[in-house]
Amino acid sequence: MIKKFFSKHYSLHFFIFILLYNFVVTRGFELWTIDSGTYTYYLVDFSMGFCSKFLPGAIYNFFFDDTSTTAVSIFAIFLFLLCAALISIMLEKILKNADEKNKNLLLFLFVFLLTGPSLLPMCIYRIGSHDVFWILFFLLSILFLSNKRLYILIVPMCMLSVTVNYGSLVSFIPAILLMMIYKITLIQEKKEKKWLWFTTILSLLSAVLLSAYFMIFEHSNLTYTFEEFTAILNERGYVGEPYYFGSNLYDIEYYEEINYEHLESIQSPFIYAIAHVYYRVVWNFAYISMETIIAPLLLSLPVIILIFSFLKTRIKDKEEKKLKRFVVFCMLAMFFFILLGGVFLSTDIVRFWGHAYTLLFAFFLYIVYNEKNDNLQHMSDCIAKIPKPVVALYFMCYLFMVFDPTGQV
Repeated sequence: MIKKFFSKHYSLHFFIFILLYNFVVTRGFELWTIDSGTYTYYLVDFSMGFCSKFLPGAIYNFFFDDTSTTAVSIFAIFLFLLCAALISIMLEKILKNADEKNKNLLLFLFVFLLTGPSLLPMCIYRIGSHDVFWILFFLLSILFLSNKRLYILIVPMCMLSVTVNYGSLVSFIPAILLMMIYKITLIQEKKEKKWLWFTTILSLLSAVLLSAYFMIFEHSNLTYTFEEFTAILNERGYVGEPYYFGSNLYDIEYYEEINYEHLESIQSPFIYAIAHVYYRVVWNFAYISMETIIAPLLLSLPVIILIFSFLKTRIKDKEEKKLKRFVVFCMLAMFFFILLGGVFLSTDIVRFWGHAYTLLFAFFLYIVYNEKNDNLQHMSDCIAKIPKPVVALYFMCYLFMVFDPTGQV
């Protein structure tokens, strides 16, 4: 009975694999506990100001009073398990929808999505990070995209992603928008197509306008001085100075590359936002090391080339609509857009590599699911040309490489 149940529910296999892999490999048999920097995300709320970094804490503090590291760690683990469950269910649907001849290939590729430099293991390496909220809202958006009655709910998902951190504007927001436009190319009913176009435009406008608002006004929205802000976090359980908020919201003088006197002298919120972005880019280039780029690049390059080759066949298919081919081209180009956008937003280049790589995978699987595509044979042929010992060696290296999203390999 149990064997029969498991054989019919692939999602359980995927879910168990995710848990075991991240317990054994990502965390090396250690308990999943939140680190001190990420812990501060859950000690804040909107009483401290309407800022884009406060949503995780606002959600947590709305439901719970206990701000101990144990309680916050349990909440962070719950969020990860929720994301893992949703991903497992989606992978099962993709596998069941695929042609029988493609299932072994998809199972093989699923492992690359769930391990190595993909974003999911990074969410365990730094459990409770903003990424897990982005993944959750992105997964919910995909679910809403499957039913025309739920399209409109994608709009608040985009706004929530921006409120977690407007860095989502260069990764998860354009990703779901591209999926929405791709879905439009598949819809036959004109009324539904118009409705999804409206929802797509509304999602884009709401995300861009809210991001612009945060970029311009969140610094002036802060309720407390940094000393008062730090004191509140210390009362709630954090020890020390909140480095993340100090550098991102209060412009505390942590970095030599930033002219803090110049920032403080700017009166216009708009000019301040532009100057802040400029200094952030200078700061990021100064702190990005080549090692943080080369390691995940070399490790995931074969998989990237494989997915690029698949997308390339879709772009070159003259029988497809021009809009669909253009959207697929944008999906491919978004890989590079995310990496470039990450330079403007964070020194965590490995984190944005995880975004780019994982979302590229998501595009590939979304196309395969919606079109039950037969072009996967091309991918199987490419893999078959490589000697099996080489594939096995690469596979093992990939599985056991662990990446810290903050940049340490």
